[in-house]
Amino acid sequence: MAEGASNSVFTSYARLLEYDIECLEELYTGNTCNTLSLDERIRNLTKCIPEIQKYFVQNSRNHYFLTALFEKAKQAASGGDVIYKDEMYQAVENSEQNLLRLATERFAELKKQIKKEAAKKHEVPCQIENKPKDSILDATIENILNSVEVEQIYAFHQITYGEKQPITCCLLPIPLATKK
Repeated sequence: MAEGASNSVFTSYARLLEYDIECLEELYTGNTCNTLSLDERIRNLTKCIPEIQKYFVQNSRNHYFLTALFEKAKQAASGGDVIYKDEMYQAVENSEQNLLRLATERFAELKKQIKKEAAKKHEVPCQIENKPKDSILDATIENILNSVEVEQIYAFHQITYGEKQPITCCLLPIPLATKK
């Protein structure tokens, strides 16, 4: 790998991890904390996602090993030095894949919650209990039931023309096979 390419790839991975952290912040807390350091942002996320501690090893009380590597890579890139450690790339790749998995799981979880809430709030008009009685429709249905045997009656359309209210109905007769 070319000298500068190694640092460039590593700093690109660092930006990708920062983006993943930002997505997780939005998904779990509803906002991002771009003004805080990456270490503080990770520490804040551990309150919502304890599992995230598996992917970021602390090298001191307030700093993580991976974020320290990012800083070294940035300093090396600005100084023209080359940093290449295979374990760095493996650690970054592992962390990035797991952060992506956490974000995907959170999206699925939120989707289920939204569907559950939508199902609770969904009301079909025919399920309304306090629906006002329509005396004209009731009289029409009673008239139909007195004249023919029907299994179901559907009122499709009702409109008022002056004092008249025509109603369009569909009648489903009782099947002949059920008569004995």
